[in-house]
Amino acid sequence: MKYYWQQRETAQERETDGDEIVVAEYPEWTFRIGRKCDWNAKYQRAVVAASQNPKAIDYLKRVAKKGYVAKKGDVEIDRDISIRSFANGLLLGWSGVTDVDGDPLDFENLNKVKLLTAFPDIYAALNKASSTAVHFIGETQADDEKEDRADEFEELVEGN
Repeated sequence: MKYYWQQRETAQERETDGDEIVVAEYPEWTFRIGRKCDWNAKYQRAVVAASQNPKAIDYLKRVAKKGYVAKKGDVEIDRDISIRSFANGLLLGWSGVTDVDGDPLDFENLNKVKLLTAFPDIYAALNKASSTAVHFIGETQADDEKEDRADEFEELVEGN
């Protein structure tokens, strides 16, 4: 494979402005997410903010110690930190999302957390997509990468 570095280059505006994602089970809802990575400052600030309540602080101190043993409620605290971090750092917008009455759901922090908590499958899909580079590679770069892989496959087939 050639051009390794060029293939991994990302379109910076897509990392910060986000990429639109549709979760297959909810085709009428569209979400815009940022890239989950070390250099996403907004996400890093959201992680810190989500970790500031007393339960989270206690949990994180215990997890950091050697020989950590989970206590009742740790899974819920970890999930809360993860969902709040994602909601406030990576979930950048949505369209078509409605409440239980079918009315448009306002894009605000409380609603973001409620939605991701109520629909763990949506959270899981968006969380995975936020860590998948192909969503943030510029269109021509993604097309080039697909063409390179197709060329390699043809060469492999012809060689056998």
